Amino acid sequence: DYEPDRVLDGLRNCLKPFGGLSKFVQPGNRVLIKPNILGGFHPERAVTTHPSLIRAIIILVKELGGIPLIGDSPAIGTLEDALELSGIYEILEETGAQFIDFSEPYTYENSSNKLLKKITLSSALRSIDKVITVPKLKTHAQMAFTGALKNQFGFVPGSLKSQWHFRLKDPDWLAALILDINRIVKPVLTIMDGIIAMDGPGPSSGNPKQLGLILAGDDPVAVDVIACKIIDLNWRYVPLLRVAHEQKFGATGLDKIQLHGGNLNDFIVHDFQNVNQLVDVLRLAPLPTSVFNILRNTWVAKPRINEKLCSHCNRCKNTCPVTPPAIDPALAPHSQVDDSRCIRCYCCHEVCPEKAIYLKEHWLGAKLPLSTISDLGSRLISFLKNLKQHKVS
Repeated sequence: DYEPDRVLDGLRNCLKPFGGLSKFVQPGNRVLIKPNILGGFHPERAVTTHPSLIRAIIILVKELGGIPLIGDSPAIGTLEDALELSGIYEILEETGAQFIDFSEPYTYENSSNKLLKKITLSSALRSIDKVITVPKLKTHAQMAFTGALKNQFGFVPGSLKSQWHFRLKDPDWLAALILDINRIVKPVLTIMDGIIAMDGPGPSSGNPKQLGLILAGDDPVAVDVIACKIIDLNWRYVPLLRVAHEQKFGATGLDKIQLHGGNLNDFIVHDFQNVNQLVDVLRLAPLPTSVFNILRNTWVAKPRINEKLCSHCNRCKNTCPVTPPAIDPALAPHSQVDDSRCIRCYCCHEVCPEKAIYLKEHWLGAKLPLSTISDLGSRLISFLKNLKQHKVS
């Protein structure tokens, strides 16, 4: 549970294999602790990183003579509401830690980046010595899973996030951008909040799921891979991890990851409700781009508005990166979402505070469980490979 002393003890135990936090933090270091503060959600919703874990990290940083700083750029509502409702503001008052505003932009350059050599992120990074990223273990409608790697997207200031969603409509391209952001941010440590995770239609409309776990590691890719294994999700269905593997960024193979804390198989949760997308399997098949795009547009889930839950706050419309917006709750039900212009970024689904945006799946995806889709995908890939070999011979 999130009882403060239990969380602190659990974190100490989690960091013992590294020799404690002292491996990552030295006296005088300005340490940015980066939680997931998506918006103004109470901790019980399991949308944001729990304040008890942030408190524990602050205590450990202070014990080492470091200077703890908290920072994020909420996607929903005001910063004040996000800090207050998520419980972070209370922790800031209790510990005296400072919150850093991510709104001021600065363009960073990194020659080792794969997609973009220059990226505009928060200027706060310029005054930081170390970054500890503290994600929430959750499902994600667009990216299948959000954890260590995805948490660094929060360094993109404010409205620039939606602009990137529009410019990089394909999840694989967005994944490449987020990996480049990770190359710039370079978190020294990931501490993942898996005590109560989120399954179902994440990252904000899902269901709290008790796992009772804190995951920590110095490779965010490895932490995400282990988290996916625990929630019984094939990491190859996660765009960020698939692209990371292609770019040889971090460790995706279990044989390359050193594990502590018990037998991994003992922690696997078989009833975790992952995002069920046919398109994630199709990406693994050697299909021509034109064919894949047709199948994607046909099968990918489409956002819809539940009129009974909608409060007409217009956050969905205001967040939509398309101009004019592809969603408008003020229109008649059959016209609220323009599927021809919707880019399936699911920003509307992510920012809705009422859980009024749901994703309407293709009938085939809705009827087939992920295990069946996975099996069909494997059969499709084998068939296409055999067909290609037959043509060559």
